[in-house]
Amino acid sequence: MDDGSAVVTIGREEERRTLADALSHGGRGPVAVVVEGEPGMGKTVVWREALAQAEADGCQVLRCRPGEAEVDLAYAALGDLLVDLPAGAFDGLPRPQREALDVAMMRAALPPEPVPPRAVGLALLGVIHRLAADQPVVIGVDDAQWLDELSEGALAFATRRLADEPVAVIATRRLGPTPGYPADLANDLPGGVRTVRLGPLGDSYLDQILQARFGAAVAASARGPVQRAAGGNPFFALELAGAVAAHRDEPGSGDDFPIPPSLMSLVGNRLSRLGPEALEAVELLALAARPTQALLARLLGSAEAHDAVDQAVAADVFERDGERIRFSHPLLTTGALRRGGPEERRSLHLRLAGAVDEPEEQARHLALATDQPDAAVAATVVIGADAAQRRGMQAVSAQLLDDACRLTPPADRHELHERMTLAAERHLDAGNIARSREVLEALVADVGPGVERARALTVLGKVRTYTEGFGAGAETFREALAHADDDLALQVVIHDALSWCEHGIGGTEPAEIHAKAALAAAERLGDPDAITAALGLNAFMDAESGRATDPTPLGEAIARHPPSEWRQILGRADWIHALLLAWAGDLDAAGPAFEKLRDEAIAHGDGNSLPVLLFNVAEIELRAGSWDAARASARESREVAVEMGKASDATMGLAIEAMVDAHLGRVDAVEAAIAEALPSARALSHQSTQHLLAVSGFLQVSLGNYQDACVILRELAGNLRDAQIHQPGVYRFHGDAIEAEVGAGHFDEAGVLLADLEGLAGEGHRRVRAIAPRGRALLLAARGDLDEAAAGLQQALATDPPVEPFELARHWMVLGMIQRRRRQRAAARDALTTAHAIFVDLGAALWTARAEAELSRTGVGPAGRSGDLTPTERQIAELIASGLTYRQAADQLFISPKTVQWNLSKVYSKLGISSRAELPGRLAAES
Repeated sequence: MDDGSAVVTIGREEERRTLADALSHGGRGPVAVVVEGEPGMGKTVVWREALAQAEADGCQVLRCRPGEAEVDLAYAALGDLLVDLPAGAFDGLPRPQREALDVAMMRAALPPEPVPPRAVGLALLGVIHRLAADQPVVIGVDDAQWLDELSEGALAFATRRLADEPVAVIATRRLGPTPGYPADLANDLPGGVRTVRLGPLGDSYLDQILQARFGAAVAASARGPVQRAAGGNPFFALELAGAVAAHRDEPGSGDDFPIPPSLMSLVGNRLSRLGPEALEAVELLALAARPTQALLARLLGSAEAHDAVDQAVAADVFERDGERIRFSHPLLTTGALRRGGPEERRSLHLRLAGAVDEPEEQARHLALATDQPDAAVAATVVIGADAAQRRGMQAVSAQLLDDACRLTPPADRHELHERMTLAAERHLDAGNIARSREVLEALVADVGPGVERARALTVLGKVRTYTEGFGAGAETFREALAHADDDLALQVVIHDALSWCEHGIGGTEPAEIHAKAALAAAERLGDPDAITAALGLNAFMDAESGRATDPTPLGEAIARHPPSEWRQILGRADWIHALLLAWAGDLDAAGPAFEKLRDEAIAHGDGNSLPVLLFNVAEIELRAGSWDAARASARESREVAVEMGKASDATMGLAIEAMVDAHLGRVDAVEAAIAEALPSARALSHQSTQHLLAVSGFLQVSLGNYQDACVILRELAGNLRDAQIHQPGVYRFHGDAIEAEVGAGHFDEAGVLLADLEGLAGEGHRRVRAIAPRGRALLLAARGDLDEAAAGLQQALATDPPVEPFELARHWMVLGMIQRRRRQRAAARDALTTAHAIFVDLGAALWTARAEAELSRTGVGPAGRSGDLTPTERQIAELIASGLTYRQAADQLFISPKTVQWNLSKVYSKLGISSRAELPGRLAAES
């Protein structure tokens, strides 16, 4: 069968120019091209020519050609992309990524834990970065609609994170209802995604193609009917013409060769003309996920397999690609799959099950070969499902477990219920929440009272929490608890889940009751892991109620009993310990702790925890002044939650992204996010409601709309009172609320908020001790006591300044405003200049403008000269001007980064500049 190579040079010139232009752009930054069209239009040939040209131009080309039978495999396409790369291409990958990639490419044994898909995606990104540093990279995917889910996920993950690397993606795809990879990256790639649609060719082009391929073998009188029947499809035209040419070789043939009514019937006729051995090989390999010469030899015998492949290659049905055997065109695969009836296909699958090596592939063939319950087959399929899960194929594992349930004899009720519960968990892990729920609801309807029902309801409670909110989850967990009987381990799990659900819907008292019950059950069980986890849960509840924030006792408990095995991070004691560190204001410890947990979630494929951990990381980055990083983490939190189908976590991601945008002054984006997310957050009775109210209130304070801010933040304060949440580190709105009440003239209300805040200042709340003095200064100044307001704030800045740059700048601005009112204009200007410099460095547009407005009111002349700097200030200024970071300068001077930042703010004030970019020039001018 001709592959249509003549089509490349006839009738596709415009499409070739588009591809060439895209490849040229790929040298300047990431771009993708999708060549799409109906089967037979020549997509593969155009694709091949583009890749050949890229190689001739010096590009590193990675290519894969997935087939329909590979859709349910793990990383089949990814393995083809990377298989020919030298070992050096993988050097430098972090160990977890290298190990995950080795398993994905079947270069290492299956690990006991599942391969994390994100680790594979990060590894692929690292390989692309390494290759692109030396030469442009072209990623070619033929028939992208057959990409296996894990390969497509890894490719999308990696290419979505490209910035300015010289990378181009060229993919072919059949026309379909959904775009798929890489078309769905249109908004992520800097160079965009370009579409080249191959439509029907005109008769003149088809005539040229037929003449070029067949010459006189197909008469002109026959070419007309062929062109009309082909409908502009060059593959169909070539096949029809080939059939005409072959027919003319038969005795007595004439011009009345019957034209088949469809392309598929022509393909079927073509395959039927193969010999029986070759046809058997075609039917077997069409069903094989990894069709190779060795596999066919095990099925037919070595000599027979070799002869069959030779015959199919000669007929242009197969083509050899090393050990791999491929169909020369996807339509031939489709035609082979349509041959025979169900019984014949089951027989072929049974033969393949006995010949393949991988347990998950054997399980798939056995499941497809068996249409009646069979205990032995069901057990083998469960083994394959376990292997698939460890390779990271959660969706395939879930499907195999569904098959195992179908094949489990009805009398084996216990095995059936266990397998259904496990299938539901795997569907949940794979993000197919709807299927998980379907399996669980069928199981709950079938299983009677007792522990089996409790286990099913426990998983269903997770599903309902993700999709309907904490209230629905709590309802199901309560029913599960009623059936848990004396299973202490299950009781611990259910009480833990109920505690979090009650907390999520604002029921602090019942949340604490279940936390204590979880600890009591864990102690009766005598499991150190369960005890430590329950201690963490109780520490969380104590801290949120305002009773205790000190993270030290929990940290000591974790050190005494480190976990004996890995478990999901959310709810774990070390995650709660990181939260306590953050709430106490210890960003230096909390930041690395959350980053470690985030990386662990990626390494272990903990998709359920990752959105929340990215939220935590984004929050710390925001508070630490790394706003670009915070925005990236916030966006990823939301994207991962959406991918996982976790509506509640998606609103959390949107809330932290909106908070970052509010700090940056992106007013329209924040208002749009709140309008989108707040209704769904309220419907889910979720804590993201409070986060969104905090964002909205902060935005109104930033804009100076104090009355609006009061309304919003009073609602938030009321919600937290109702929920008995008295931990100021959770939502961190108190400073905004006090400023809003003072700005609106509600001094008594501000005084109540301030008293509450100061009442917590001695409970280990470093952030409270830092924020409260600004609130008191605002209230004192509003009531006319300017001297005490200034003195108190100056004392706080000197002895216990905020560690968060943004809050530090707000302190300086308030001090500057008070000093101006005291007519201390030089002091006012110094304070306001310091605030302005920090706001500019952070990118806080609204607050920069406010500081500039205040500065304009001071009326003070030019700033001081560098000669006014102290020796320490000069030394720090010179180090920062040389390009060192705060941390590097601090290490050289044996001081803390906070001391560097503090002194640098005074340098900016004295020199009359507002950013580190101005520092080298000013120092040079003054020297």
